[in-house]
Amino acid sequence: MEEETELQHGENQEIIAENHDVLDENMILQRELVAARDEIHRLGQFIMKLCANQEAQTGDLFGTLLKLGSWSA
Repeated sequence: MEEETELQHGENQEIIAENHDVLDENMILQRELVAARDEIHRLGQFIMKLCANQEAQTGDLFGTLLKLGSWSA
């Protein structure tokens, strides 16, 4: 009976250690997820700025072409 109790205690300790490892991995993954979401957000803002700049440059170019008479509407 004592041996069985000791065996179960050892198994319980292994399970507890594994649970701690899983919790640690979960926390790391959650931090990485937050960092990835932040990066996606920053990239989205950067892309929007690039698109706005490109639209502005296209508009400027179109306006210049109209002034030069190279473009007829």
